[in-house]
Amino acid sequence: MFKKFSSSNLYAQESSMRLGATTNNPSTGLIPVEYLIVGGGGGAGGGIGGNQNAGGGGAGGYLAGTANFAFGQHDLIVGAGGAGGTGSGSQAGNNANPGTKSVFSTLTSNGGGIGGDGNYGFNAKTISIMNGGSGGGGAVSQATGGTATSGQGYNGGSGGSNNQGGAGGGGGGAAGANFSGANGGAGGVGVSNSITGTPVFYAGGGGGSQSSGGSGASGGNGGGGAGGATGSAGTANTGGGGGGTYSGTTGGAGGSGVVILKIDSTIKLTASASLTSSTTPSGNFNIYSFTAGAGKVILS
Repeated sequence: MFKKFSSSNLYAQESSMRLGATTNNPSTGLIPVEYLIVGGGGGAGGGIGGNQNAGGGGAGGYLAGTANFAFGQHDLIVGAGGAGGTGSGSQAGNNANPGTKSVFSTLTSNGGGIGGDGNYGFNAKTISIMNGGSGGGGAVSQATGGTATSGQGYNGGSGGSNNQGGAGGGGGGAAGANFSGANGGAGGVGVSNSITGTPVFYAGGGGGSQSSGGSGASGGNGGGGAGGATGSAGTANTGGGGGGTYSGTTGGAGGSGVVILKIDSTIKLTASASLTSSTTPSGNFNIYSFTAGAGKVILS
């Protein structure tokens, strides 16, 4: 059973449900929940001109497993994908934005790191946001790719300088590929998960862009955007990183994250109206897929 609540009646519902928790599970007071939590993908870098490259965005952090959770109220956030960096014909514009975190209760999947761009003036702060759930791919601005969060993804690849390609962003299942001559490096592959009953890949890294005369690279399987003259966006609700671009165009945006919970059908989940979600019955379980928003859920 799935039900929405408003903030005005949240406390009353939570209080009554907590009083019934002992009846629902008197032995432990805990509920086993299978979960998939993917952060938002990082935005890719924007190129400056035909000879300069951009790295792919890192995938959002990937967490999956089964754990016990208490009856009552839990935070839930679906991470947003980061915007791509903007380039211009002679100088870099704005840097890309990292993805934001996805959360269920005590579990957090970090957003993906940004891809490097054609700006030689990257500062320490900008370099730090190449790190994330998976790291963004390197480029002219910062050759070394970003570092992944331990247990959530892989590092971005290493990019080249002028007349060389940008690197792929890291994915949930593998690191981003390094550049090869004027060609971009492919985004790291994501991870297949069957929590919905069908195998789906999540958390693919974004592909790096080429420089003049080369070819952009594919995004990682799992929603990573392809690099090219115009980088493509990561796929929504996969946490895929955006694809890098060159020739003064904007890098691909990262794909939004997702939170999916599989819970015994005897347990009721009540979600706040600020969360976008759907419910699918599956045998003795209900599968709750959250695709946008931030709010609370109550297990009772």
